[in-house]
Amino acid sequence: MQAWDGIVSRTNRRGIFSRDNYVKWCGVLAGVVVVAWVISMFFRPALPSPNHSLSEAKWKDLVVEDGFFTGETESNTDAGLTMEEPVGDETLFTLTDGGNGSSPYGANATAAGAVENGTKYFTVVGGETLGDGAEVEDGNVTEAAEATAAANVTNATVAPVAEQNVEKTWTQRMIVPASVATKEDQYFCTSIPLPHENQTIGGFVPRADVDFVHHMILQTCKEEPRPKNGIHVTTSDGEMREVWDCREEPVCPSEEGWSEQGQILYAWAMGATDFDAGEDSGFVVGSRVGLGSPYIVLQTHFLKDASLAADARDHAGEVEIRFREGYPRNVLSVDLLQNSRFALRPNRTDETVEAKCCRPGPRSAELFAYRVHAHEYATNISLKVAGRPAATGDPQLPHFFKMAEPGTKLRFGADWTATCEYNTTTTDLPVFAGQGHNNEMCNMYVMISSHVPYFGVCWGELGISAEQHPSCAIPENATAAGYLHTMGSLDTPDLGQVAGVHVGYGGDASKVLIFHRAGRVMEAFDHADKIEEDVFVVWNAADGKVERSFGAGMFSLPHGLTVDRDGDLWCTDVDAQQAYRLSEDGDLQLVVGIENERSHDLGGLCRPTEVAVSNYGHFFVADGYCNSRVVRFDEFGDPVAELKLPGAVVAHSIILDDCLNTLLVADRENGRIRVVDAYDGTEQPNVDLSSFGKVYSLTQDEYGNVYALLWDRDVTGRTTLVQLRESGRTRRANSFTLYDSISLELPGIFYPHDFAVSYNFGRNALDVYVGETGPGATGRVTWFQLDLGASA
Repeated sequence: MQAWDGIVSRTNRRGIFSRDNYVKWCGVLAGVVVVAWVISMFFRPALPSPNHSLSEAKWKDLVVEDGFFTGETESNTDAGLTMEEPVGDETLFTLTDGGNGSSPYGANATAAGAVENGTKYFTVVGGETLGDGAEVEDGNVTEAAEATAAANVTNATVAPVAEQNVEKTWTQRMIVPASVATKEDQYFCTSIPLPHENQTIGGFVPRADVDFVHHMILQTCKEEPRPKNGIHVTTSDGEMREVWDCREEPVCPSEEGWSEQGQILYAWAMGATDFDAGEDSGFVVGSRVGLGSPYIVLQTHFLKDASLAADARDHAGEVEIRFREGYPRNVLSVDLLQNSRFALRPNRTDETVEAKCCRPGPRSAELFAYRVHAHEYATNISLKVAGRPAATGDPQLPHFFKMAEPGTKLRFGADWTATCEYNTTTTDLPVFAGQGHNNEMCNMYVMISSHVPYFGVCWGELGISAEQHPSCAIPENATAAGYLHTMGSLDTPDLGQVAGVHVGYGGDASKVLIFHRAGRVMEAFDHADKIEEDVFVVWNAADGKVERSFGAGMFSLPHGLTVDRDGDLWCTDVDAQQAYRLSEDGDLQLVVGIENERSHDLGGLCRPTEVAVSNYGHFFVADGYCNSRVVRFDEFGDPVAELKLPGAVVAHSIILDDCLNTLLVADRENGRIRVVDAYDGTEQPNVDLSSFGKVYSLTQDEYGNVYALLWDRDVTGRTTLVQLRESGRTRRANSFTLYDSISLELPGIFYPHDFAVSYNFGRNALDVYVGETGPGATGRVTWFQLDLGASA
């Protein structure tokens, strides 16, 4: 007892640490903890708003049922949390202007975040979720010491995420509420800026009430839209946005009121569903030079006065755009063919309207998808390219982009014709084209897939095509500014004199087809025997490897190489006096000329140099070293006409502009380009380039821009690349063309013979491949890259 009393007595001397008081204070502290916990439930932060940093994020009220996120939680609705499709083993959460918060992904997902340029990214990795305070540092996920587990989500852990394995994606909602519409058939637009110099759009999710919204169109603008009479409205996602009447003002209004036509990305009508381009395809947009699309505009056509809607904000025109970083393998673009000036006669079963334009260019692309648009009386809209059916659609069905059959080719340098068919038996009045829903339209949207974009608009009633692609103009100060770079070369012992070069073999922009002479050189006499070695080489310039070779035993002395829009090879043999068509793999298909016989007659050739091929079957042979002419053949190889070139000294190279029915022929020794009508042979003023030397080769890039390769063989030895610039040219038949030019010296080229030029979309540059016939029996191909700077 004394011992116990002694302890009690000692504790009493210390006051509050008596046994009775100790119990009381423990109770008080427990009460404080409980009260603090209750209070914290009311002040716990939700997911970050656009003004929060990622480290402030807290998971709150996340509902999990049967292993799936369900419902709109307070956290993810306020923050605009949406979920993207899986990317490999990962899925991306994205903070946008809004979202429904639902997701098909499991509750044990790991969310990692990063903040870049104000855009917030969340990445689902390995099936678990980060707790509070998670941050990304140097590409890895860390967690603050005070972090706690995510509310209502169990087994939350932190997993490292490698930055290089995460493809960043995000979504952006564009909304025009119906509350702005005060009468029927009003058009309103709104815009957003794009966050990066370049980004890819991989899909569109439309949300619109067909009872109130007639159609929606997304297009780009080169400058920030600045409407004079903008209206500020609050949309259903709680955002304040500016809209403007884009029938009263342009879709891309500037301060001066004028605007340039934007590039069309997407269009919707009549309840069309989502559009997903897939992992390898997409639209590239942004502020980067060569893109010219830093803003996107949503145009919405409202059918009715908004007062007819119970809640006009819920009857908005809305499109959710799905973005991702980087460049796609297949670049998408849209070409619109339209006719907006026509009248339909009443009580007719078969009224037709056409929208036809010639789309310039020497190559082809693939039809990726298409969409038709017309109104009440339309029964069918079809597309033909170079007279061949390409697509057809019913305008009374939902107006979505329908995926085309794989491999459907669109040939440039040909007429693209949209034919709209109508039945007007239900009206006694004429029906006029117009923007109202009681008017008619004739629109065919053609979505194109290639390695470069081919945006454009055809005003079919005028027959005028406006191409909306990079200009590819060589900068005036290209040499001084250091824009020209030597990227590599192919120079191997078994490569002979390089007679012909083509870039884009097999549809691959990095593959170069080389036509060479093995160990043979051009002599005054003709070689009668064939070269035993392969004379075609496929060089992958991207990795520097030769992939294959072929063509042994077919040629005596290779000279010109042309690849047509179907991939067939057209070659000339200056010693065999013949021209050939081969398949892409080198199988012989057609031969013209008399073998081993120099001929001046229409049916023969004399040292022919190169071939130009029309979309419509016929072809033209530059003939050549001992005939100053061009011979035109039909599709069966029968000679049709000769186009004489008086005074020409070696017609060495030839290209064709199908849209203008014009041949450009290199009059080599005179240093001139002859401009010749492809059918009657009449000449326009030639292009004199003799100050740069001899014109050895002519070529075109994807868009039909013309280039010449010149060699000042007898004086300075310099090799010069010349780009022709057109002035006064239209896309109508029989137009008159004048050319200006800009030149650029190519260093280290001593024996130029042929070249090829391609637009490098990812680098905004021109890839130039120059083939040499020397020294001696050897040859070389050199790859230059010319940055286009701010010119494109």
